[in-house]
Order: sequence, then C-alpha cells, then structure tokens
Amino acid sequence: MRGDAPGLSDHDVMRQRLENWGKWSRQDSCRPDPEAITAHIYDMGRTRDRDEEAAPEDLPVPIDGRDADNIDGYLCQLRTRSPAYFYRLRNYFYKRWPVNRMSLDEAIRALCDMEQDNHAVRDRMRGRA
Repeated sequence: MRGDAPGLSDHDVMRQRLENWGKWSRQDSCRPDPEAITAHIYDMGRTRDRDEEAAPEDLPVPIDGRDADNIDGYLCQLRTRSPAYFYRLRNYFYKRWPVNRMSLDEAIRALCDMEQDNHAVRDRMRGRA
C-alpha cells in the first residue's frame, strides 16, 4: 500500500491508506484483540461536524494488513497528540460517519506530518547506531 504512487500527493496516498485501515479494522478476523490497551478506540462515541461529507463505500480491493497495522499505530499516537484529528479520521474511515471535508483534510495532513516526523526520528536513530 505504501510507496511512490505516480500522480498522487502524500495526502491522497494517506487517504487510500486510511481507507485500507478502515476496511481492515471493520473485519472481525483482523480487528485488534479486545483486551489490548488500544482496542477501545474502535468503540468510542461520535461527535458531529457541520458540512459533513458522507464516507464512501468500501472498494473491492484486497486489504493490506501490514500497512493497516502501521496506520493503526500512527492513529494511536495521533490520539494522544491531537484527539480531535483522531476522532475525525476514526469516525470517517472506521465508523463510516460523515465528517466535515475541511476538518477531514486537516486530520489527514496531521497524520501525514506525524508519519514524516516518525520517519525522521527513526532515521536519526539509525544514523547514531
């Protein structure tokens, strides 16, 4: 799922990855262990936004479980950094609830930025090893 997609921005690629994560997280066989510390994020309540955009239906493409698991980890980090962004992404891509388009785009950008920050830290750590 990750990689260079010709003609797509980082934002567009992240949106596709979030679609994959949402589909993955709605599958009972792939859903995280309910006893896990982060599993409760899948069952939290809904907040409403104005100017909501309806969530699209799942695309008939295979699920990339490894990438979805990576996105799941990033979302757990985002929940502690920016809960409002986390809830927008969770509500739209997992719960399939409509959300405000502008706030959804902001949340996707925040997740892209956080992923880039994580990669920068990882690269610095590997350079010191």
